[in-house]
Amino acid sequence: MEASMSDWTYKIPTLDEAPKRLFDWDSPIRTDGSPELRLGVFCEESSHEGEPWFIASFVPNYPWMESTGELVWAVSPDYPTGSGHALRVAGAHQQLLVEDKPVSVDGAGIPITNHSAHQASRSRWPLECKACGLRYTYKSESLQPVIAVLLRAGWREISLSGLESARKHTKN
Repeated sequence: MEASMSDWTYKIPTLDEAPKRLFDWDSPIRTDGSPELRLGVFCEESSHEGEPWFIASFVPNYPWMESTGELVWAVSPDYPTGSGHALRVAGAHQQLLVEDKPVSVDGAGIPITNHSAHQASRSRWPLECKACGLRYTYKSESLQPVIAVLLRAGWREISLSGLESARKHTKN
């Protein structure tokens, strides 16, 4: 049986329980329209246990889905809460690679590439805890099935080390 949003015990159950450092961002707190389709990634290694560092979340890439009909996941800097809101966190970003070299980006973070290079590109996500430095970099194609499996199984959040274990387990 899959867990619904209300069945999951979130690291941030309500906005009142959110770490105050998450309110320092210029971006306002906003309602997330589809929290059941969001997988939050946090770190809570022993060096900072009890004080999780919120890294990012994965959400459906709706523009891609509209153009191809294929459900794929994209990284988001918004972290889910139990109240259905999303908080902006200092998080991950997607990197585009062409021939295993990162594509340059402009001042707004938009890749500078032509159409054919963009078509030949692939994505990766460097996920890093800013509290302890734990870091894993994932190719999109290796992480896509892991995210789908975790969400189907009812997971709504996972630690960075747990995500790495799930990736290794799913790979095998």
